[in-house]
Amino acid sequence: AGEAWAAHCQRGYSAVLEVFGGQLRSTITCLECSNTSVTFDPFLDLSLPIPGGVAGLPGGGQCTLVDCLEAFAADEVLDAADAYYCDHCQARRPASKQLRLQRCPPVLAVQVMRFSHSGAGQARHKLETQLQVPEEGLDLTHLLA
Repeated sequence: AGEAWAAHCQRGYSAVLEVFGGQLRSTITCLECSNTSVTFDPFLDLSLPIPGGVAGLPGGGQCTLVDCLEAFAADEVLDAADAYYCDHCQARRPASKQLRLQRCPPVLAVQVMRFSHSGAGQARHKLETQLQVPEEGLDLTHLLA
């Protein structure tokens, strides 16, 4: 993680990176052989989904910023068209994917994905979910790697 972050900073260090720069840890585990692959990706902001159960409520419902962060970091199963190519199995296999914050920036910038798409070529519609954002004391420890 440290080496990946240092390499990223050497390519383009700036005041923006110092303030908003963070690092995600992506862990993919093959569900057939349990082989694990870990990668580190830099970010300046996070695109957060509105949790699925809340987004479909009449009138939009409401959720918290923590709910959106947890939906972003929720474990995901990769299978079918999204199957993972396992280096150990030498084939596409179902896998689990986990995202965690490896390095949290001093200022966390987020954008909330407030539009939903029905499918390929379909219209999008705005989600009317009310988002509760804490003024202070946002605890991210459960999302750290």
